[in-house]
Amino acid sequence: MKNLNDLFENQIRMLYSVEDQLIGSLQKMADNATDGSLEKAFQDHLKQTKNHKYRLEQIGEQLTIDVSGYTCTAIKGIIDEVDDFLSKDLSDVVRDAGLIAYAQQIEHHEIAGYGTACAYAEELSNEAVIDKLQETLKEEKTTDEELNDIAVRINAKAEKR
Repeated sequence: MKNLNDLFENQIRMLYSVEDQLIGSLQKMADNATDGSLEKAFQDHLKQTKNHKYRLEQIGEQLTIDVSGYTCTAIKGIIDEVDDFLSKDLSDVVRDAGLIAYAQQIEHHEIAGYGTACAYAEELSNEAVIDKLQETLKEEKTTDEELNDIAVRINAKAEKR
């Protein structure tokens, strides 16, 4: 990588990898959630994630770059942590609280990644993709807020255990 445009394209590939890896993981998280509102939040985010992946494919076409072929090891690590966590003997409420914690780690990674991509696109005056990136960033922030609202209730239940 020699310039900001190269770094921007790498960021897009990383984000695509994140969204691609999350599709399977979010379904697993939804399947393991016992709280109805948490399960719905995971299902809703799964639908969004599929849309985010599609947006990144569109961005790749606009930028004439191949968005595939990169593996984000940070998200892979969090997903591995989720799998390890779910293999433990957990009460329902503790499982839900833990799933929220991991989901928020993922959201924060995505928020940072999309925020960075937006900043790069703005610096590069890449108007063609800024709106798509900003839309996804807004959705990621909203999901994080929704998870936080659910966490307040779930964590209070987990504390009483």
